[in-house]
Amino acid sequence: MNAVSKDRLVAAIALVLAACGGAGKHGADATPGGTTVSGPNGFTPTSTLLLPAPIGCTTSGVLSSGELDALATAVADVDLRAPACGNLDISVPHVLLLQLATGGYFTADPDSANEPIVAGTKFSILDEDVTDEDLCGNVPAGTTQPTAIALLEECPAADSCSTQFWATSGSVTVTSVAPTAVAGTFDLVLGDTSGISDGGALTGSFSASTCP
Repeated sequence: MNAVSKDRLVAAIALVLAACGGAGKHGADATPGGTTVSGPNGFTPTSTLLLPAPIGCTTSGVLSSGELDALATAVADVDLRAPACGNLDISVPHVLLLQLATGGYFTADPDSANEPIVAGTKFSILDEDVTDEDLCGNVPAGTTQPTAIALLEECPAADSCSTQFWATSGSVTVTSVAPTAVAGTFDLVLGDTSGISDGGALTGSFSASTCP
């Protein structure tokens, strides 16, 4: 696969770090117990982080009850807390972004819909077939089911990513959830920007918490 721009990864990590008040503030789980990423493009996770909203979306995933109806989880093989992560003139080998939302998040009034994420919920992958997948403007109107998107970037060079995959099918299942923590499993099939599922299967588990 041809090398691709690192801009999307830079933007995603910037949002992750901003959620912790900047790269130097501790908050991400530095040793994410129970987190594994397996498959032809698997890697050994070093840190995880829970964000209480999908990346790039202005609508919060926090309901008035304090429960979550949408979230994003970053899994990386770099320490997301480290000051060096604020300077992306370094190698950022792997980042997996899992983003989830219930059907209520897609309504005009998520609080009225009141569909929080609960343990046991299975989120089916939505293949948006675009290079800027999100859970805001790219979700088909009328979507009511629990929905997930996933992005895997492998970026061994400072200015480009040699591999960039989106999940074309599969699912993410939440096994436990609280306002500041989430855990679950995923079973994905990875594809490239042309929609070809050439990345193989990516399976595993995750455990992440928000910054304090």
